[in-house]
Amino acid sequence: MSGNYPTLAAEMLQQRNDVIARRDSRLGQLLVAPCKTNGITLKNIEFSGGLKGKFEIERINAELELEGQQLANQLVKELDQVEDSIQEKLKKHSESLEINNHVHRYSDYINRINHYQVEIRII
Repeated sequence: MSGNYPTLAAEMLQQRNDVIARRDSRLGQLLVAPCKTNGITLKNIEFSGGLKGKFEIERINAELELEGQQLANQLVKELDQVEDSIQEKLKKHSESLEINNHVHRYSDYINRINHYQVEIRII
């Protein structure tokens, strides 16, 4: 536990009255030594940092999970809107291409008719 939460371990050790805890900056470690006491004191020691930290972490994780789900739902909606917009643009573009194709065919027919009319007049 102290490897994952070094400040929590230090806080818990400082609440005890039978140990001394000091951080050695040269080694980057927390050094712990027992105190000299006249007698053995057996009493329950309650640590105030441990459970609060655990519940706080669970609360934060739950909030992050909810926010992640909300963001995922929002992204799905935005992607659907983008997809609909792209499909609409493609439909308009394909209609435009289809109209251009019809115009080209009709102009080809008109050119053929004009060509035949010219041939008929010449004969």
